[in-house]
Amino acid sequence: PGRGPPPSTSGPAPGDVFSGVVTAVLKYGCFVDIGSSRTGLVHISELRDRFVKDIAAEVAVGDPLRVAVVAVTPDGRMTLTAKKAMVGFDEAVERGYEAVLA
Repeated sequence: PGRGPPPSTSGPAPGDVFSGVVTAVLKYGCFVDIGSSRTGLVHISELRDRFVKDIAAEVAVGDPLRVAVVAVTPDGRMTLTAKKAMVGFDEAVERGYEAVLA
């Protein structure tokens, strides 16, 4: 009593992977719609597994982008990563990037 409802488990959670669509590109990152009108931010440092100088050279509005949820704030804002959603990412980390991703 008095503690409020339990946290909702519906909706995206850290670690979930989605195929999304880029909806906006800014200097510091891009926004990606993961469906059901849910949009999150991929910071420029989380876009690729290498340095990205110009995000506009990497993605454009309408591009498909595979992303993983890093965090969801209590108000529902999502932080996303594209580099950790890459197919084979876990294997690449274990064996060294050059062995798998090169």
